[in-house]
Amino acid sequence: MGFFHKDVSNFIANTTTQGPLFDLPNPAQGAAVQAARAALGGNPGQAAILAWLATSNPAVVRFETINNVRTPTGIIGQNADPDVVFTITQPANSAQTAKLHGFEFAVQHSFWDTGFGTILNYTIVRSDTRYDNTLRYTATQFAVNGVSDSANAVLYYDKNGVQVRVAYNWRDGFLSGYGFDPFYVAAYGQVDVSASWEFKKGLTAFVEGINITNADRRGHMRNNNTVFFAAPGYARYTAGMRYSF
Repeated sequence: MGFFHKDVSNFIANTTTQGPLFDLPNPAQGAAVQAARAALGGNPGQAAILAWLATSNPAVVRFETINNVRTPTGIIGQNADPDVVFTITQPANSAQTAKLHGFEFAVQHSFWDTGFGTILNYTIVRSDTRYDNTLRYTATQFAVNGVSDSANAVLYYDKNGVQVRVAYNWRDGFLSGYGFDPFYVAAYGQVDVSASWEFKKGLTAFVEGINITNADRRGHMRNNNTVFFAAPGYARYTAGMRYSF
C-alpha cells in the first residue's frame, strides 16, 4: 500500500483570445457597408446592400456575369476596413496550480504450488480542483483533466510451460477537457485473455484476445444524456508462434 501527494504547476492548458489574423479585412463592418445600412435603414439583407452599392459605389462590389447579366455577387475588402476578429485557441502554460493525492493498493499472490496466482491493484486519485457543471458557459474555471480511480484484476496460471492469463482492466469516469462545455469520458472496463504453450524449448504457440466482451466507450458533456462520442468496442484476437534463441 502506498500514499502519494503531488503539487503540480505549469499545466498546459488551452487559452482562448480574440484578435485579427492574416491582415484579413472584414468588408461587412467596413465604411461602404455601414453607409449602405444607414441609407437603407432598418436591417437590410445582403442582397439589398449589394444592390445599393452596385449603384452608389460599384468599385467595392464584385460582379459576375450570370446568364449574360452582370450581377453583383460580393463585396471587395478594402485596406481601411476593420480586420476580421478570430477566436483563437492555443496551448499555453497555465498560472493555475493543483494538488493531487491518493492511495495505491497492490497484491500479488501465488496459490501454493498449483501454478495459479492473482494480481490485484487499485489506485485512488483525488484533486483539489473540480469542474462545476452548474456554472454556465461564461464562467472561467480550472480543473485537472484525467483524474479518476483505476483497477486491474488478473488471474493467471503458469506452470510446465503453459501460461494462461485473464485480466480485467477498469477506469472510472473522468474529465477529459473543457471549453465552453466540459467533456467527460464514462467509466470503462474490458476483459483481455491470453494463453501460450512452450511445447518445445524456445518454441511457443500463443493466442490472445483483447476486449473479448465487446465493451463500448462513451463520452458526454454536462449531462449524461448529452453524448459527444460513442465508440463501439470489438473483440480482437491474434494467434501465432514465437521462437527465442
